[in-house]
Amino acid sequence: MTKTTVSVLALLAAGMQPAVAQDIQLEEIVVSANIAPTEAARVGASVETMSAEDLKQSGATPLGRALAQLPGLSFSDTGPIGSAAALRLRGLPGAYIKVLVDGIDVSDPANTQTQFDFGTLGTADVSRVEVLSGAQSAQYGSSAAAGVISITSNRPEKEGISHAVALEAGSHETLSGSYTFSALGDRHEVSVTAARVHSKGFSAADDSAGNREDDGFDSERLSFSAAYDVTDVLTVGASGFYHHAESQIDECCEIDGDFHDGVTPDDDRSRLYSRGGRIFATLNGDRLTQTFSIYRFVNERVTKGTELNFFGVDPAPYQWAYDGTRTAMEYRGSYLVHDRVTLGFGATHARETLFSTTADQWSSNTDSGKRDVDGLFGEATFAVTPALDVTLAARHDDYSGFGGHTTARVAAAWRLDDTLLLRASAGSWRLRFISSSRPSMATPIFRRNAAGPPIWVLKRPSAMAPR
Repeated sequence: MTKTTVSVLALLAAGMQPAVAQDIQLEEIVVSANIAPTEAARVGASVETMSAEDLKQSGATPLGRALAQLPGLSFSDTGPIGSAAALRLRGLPGAYIKVLVDGIDVSDPANTQTQFDFGTLGTADVSRVEVLSGAQSAQYGSSAAAGVISITSNRPEKEGISHAVALEAGSHETLSGSYTFSALGDRHEVSVTAARVHSKGFSAADDSAGNREDDGFDSERLSFSAAYDVTDVLTVGASGFYHHAESQIDECCEIDGDFHDGVTPDDDRSRLYSRGGRIFATLNGDRLTQTFSIYRFVNERVTKGTELNFFGVDPAPYQWAYDGTRTAMEYRGSYLVHDRVTLGFGATHARETLFSTTADQWSSNTDSGKRDVDGLFGEATFAVTPALDVTLAARHDDYSGFGGHTTARVAAAWRLDDTLLLRASAGSWRLRFISSSRPSMATPIFRRNAAGPPIWVLKRPSAMAPR
């Protein structure tokens, strides 16, 4: 099924031009809106950015809560820091938002809906975030129906070697700290960040119902980025991260207004092990720029604890594990035909695998699967007049076992004068759909039986088929 979205945004910016000489102000460059980096004022898509200083001023530890301060974004979580959380972009949920960290797609391939959980990601190793609103499927694929959130890790800001240490303390015995090493030279740049967060948290459930333990959270994250100019035209680089997080969660079973699993309090936990790495090479010619990259992403989720049996007694252990991987390669190129026309083009190939094991007192199941996605995309940007830029883009994706689909987008930026910019975009996108082909890939949901003894019925939502 194909939908079309149209958005128009008018931005007003007032300013005074002093009569005396002043420093030259460089135009902000946006790297995610078009295939080639483009001045923000020449981009037709609605773009919002947050710098490291903006994130610091937000006062928020979770990145999602900081981003919610931008127009069109809202953040919701299910409890204290570390609990499951999601962003909505213009009202659409996370399943329609493409999330990239240094070019790595970090959505969970093993989730029922392939999306990113913002509950455990902080701001310590983030230097910049770009948010594209509106359908971006013509460049990024079907997962970008609502838009794209592109996250850039820390980068060196000044020549030489520098060190940065940050420490914070807050309510619920929350402590966070980070250390960043940076090195910037004539031909190289390196940045490494180590971050740690601990919080005692609070109970997301009602204390009066017997759920009195706090839901704590611990997280460790290590990230790096590096780039080296081999020659004047060839740059190679790499980036990566390792992230471990553990969240205490509330007991699953409430019977007659009380949490009867109190015989094993505070033993239910959710653990995340996530890691990713990317390497790239860029050739910068006078008119032709080309980038080839390969990345791999691994996401492992484990939820374990103790639950009651059918009759509300004799607790038994359970464990649900969901592992997903994504390996992808991409080629992007842009060619300056002349001063008014730029062509962009590229191709991608990605393979996603997923594996799950669930074991509890009712049953034990395993499931696995894989899917391949191949994509071709192209773009043309025209400077119709010195004040008007128009971008046309199209993409075709082919999914293993499900055929192909084509999406398109048109966007325009019209600078009416020095204080008024009009942006408009229209794009097509493909709805995700649900299939019952892999029912065990979903996180189980418990509900109480309407009649009879206080038993619990295991329901497994169907898993999402390839997009």
